[in-house]
Amino acid sequence: MEFEKSAAERWIIQADSYESCPRAVDIVSAALRAYLPYVVPVFGEAPEGFDGGIVRIFVDPALEYDRIVVECGGKNAEISGGNEISAMYAAYLFADSYLPSFMTSRRTAGALAGLSLPRYSHSSVPAIKSRGVWTWGHVICDYRRFMTAMARLRLNRLTIWNDFPPLNGREIVNYAHSLGIELIWGFSWGWGEEHDLSDPDSLERMRKTVTERTDAFLKNGGDGIYFQLFTETTDEYKDGRLIAAEAVKWANVISSDLLSRRPNLKICFGLHAMSVDRHLDEIEKADPRIDIIWEDCGSFPWGYDAGEYDEKTRAFTDSILRLRGGKGFGGVLKGQTNLDWSKFEHQRGPSPLGESSDIEIKAKTALRDGWIRRDQADWIKYGRGCAEAVAQIAAESGAAASGAAADRGAVLESLTEDNLIETGATLPLAIFAESCLDPHRSWEDILYSCLNNASVRLR
Repeated sequence: MEFEKSAAERWIIQADSYESCPRAVDIVSAALRAYLPYVVPVFGEAPEGFDGGIVRIFVDPALEYDRIVVECGGKNAEISGGNEISAMYAAYLFADSYLPSFMTSRRTAGALAGLSLPRYSHSSVPAIKSRGVWTWGHVICDYRRFMTAMARLRLNRLTIWNDFPPLNGREIVNYAHSLGIELIWGFSWGWGEEHDLSDPDSLERMRKTVTERTDAFLKNGGDGIYFQLFTETTDEYKDGRLIAAEAVKWANVISSDLLSRRPNLKICFGLHAMSVDRHLDEIEKADPRIDIIWEDCGSFPWGYDAGEYDEKTRAFTDSILRLRGGKGFGGVLKGQTNLDWSKFEHQRGPSPLGESSDIEIKAKTALRDGWIRRDQADWIKYGRGCAEAVAQIAAESGAAASGAAADRGAVLESLTEDNLIETGATLPLAIFAESCLDPHRSWEDILYSCLNNASVRLR
């Protein structure tokens, strides 16, 4: 290709091959095009004699698998990761944080056209390996935009709770995997349903029901299942039985049956703490092949309302981290816009998921902006508590997940029930994500990183 007379003042993208990191190339290409009056070409090697700006994108096998690296300055930028998805994350950091930070400044807006990129150096590995979102399926309006918003925050796990397997489940799983997102299907093993624990046949009926539901969800693919039982209550007993003991019994019996047919199935036990918090000795008996995902473990960020991360909750977090040697620990953190339960109803039958129109998305976004603005203000005031909790969890689970158990590190998800992140991630979700990446930074640095991210929609 021949360059025009002004070739020295132009930019190109250099990639070993487009196929090695296609999303990273797409992201950087779109980002550059937003600020330049021409399409930026992509080459395997810079053309002979070219003296313009080069953005190099590549997978570096010498890096840790999930490390991302961005190095910029003058006429050069390097964007890399230890794998294709990490390279994509690095590209989003370049496109959403680095470029906008100076292109929107009157003093430096000409830096890209003038081949004078400001110096920047970033290299990091996430503190929490598995970090993502827990959501109801029916509030996802556009699953592609929803998952893309997650990927831009470097989130890599999504649990979708649905009454029925989505008719387009396979397409949803495939799209999630293309963004490096693990897809977990969530459904009831007794939550929201009436069961008499004193009836000896209740467990067997549920075992058969779960087998059918599991087969139905996994026929479209997916990386595991998530369940909840009858623990979302402040009562310790139900039908004359200790809830903690019965919940573990049901979880173990049903999971053992599933694992006898699917030995590698990932099973996640969504456990509401308020009915079992004084009976952790019973919870300790849960099958070690099951990952316990804790919920409702006290104040913010375990609770629905943002506030102080108090000492009582901090102590309880420590106690559940120590269970089962810290292996298979997970948590759902809260404090964001939740469902309007006055209008909630269970689905009546199967349907496509996340295929809403732009008209619906626009209308629903306007209705939620006030709630989300309130959450945003609360998180600016109290969000440091989320980072503190994540740091506490990362420290303990990191030690437990060393060596052969490295794949059993902590799982953390944000309860993002009704936030319409298709139109831009909320500040609370961004704070959660940044906390999972590196909770040991100052609160000011975490907040700055979130506010400086162009993918975050401030209300």
